[in-house]
Amino acid sequence: MEAFLLNEILIALLIVTLAGLVHGTFGLGFPMVATPVLALLTDVQTAILLTLAPNIAVNLWSMLRG
Repeated sequence: MEAFLLNEILIALLIVTLAGLVHGTFGLGFPMVATPVLALLTDVQTAILLTLAPNIAVNLWSMLRG
């Protein structure tokens, strides 16, 4: 597995932030936005793993906030 560069990490954070905004606006769509775009930076398995923790956090936040 290759190491991520700083610019790749910043791009991934931007993607996750935008996916969170989509989820906050429409109530769904975080993994639908984040996973394919992150897969452009990495392989699909890594993109899924990178999306997993933020997806759980966004769903918990939505569940607790109502």
